[in-house]
Amino acid sequence: MANSVTQFLFPPDKPKSLVLFVLALLSVYLVGGPLILLGAWLEIGFITNIGLTLCTIFLVISFPMGIIHFWGRITGRYRHIRSRAWREQVW
Repeated sequence: MANSVTQFLFPPDKPKSLVLFVLALLSVYLVGGPLILLGAWLEIGFITNIGLTLCTIFLVISFPMGIIHFWGRITGRYRHIRSRAWREQVW
């Protein structure tokens, strides 16, 4: 069961930087954004601040991962990528 969940979340034929970049951006839109909107709608500043903090954290994570992945694409590092376990996959 755990192996199928791991394969679903972390595809074996994609670099780690791409997976973390996409997960961080999805977290911004699916976690941080709704918290900001909920806090603004209920006029509770604490919830809005939590949403803004989470968005900032996720964007700080996604920015370097996007740069690492973009640089790997430009230099051809991912040209011959193979399916591997998550721990052995390239960045």
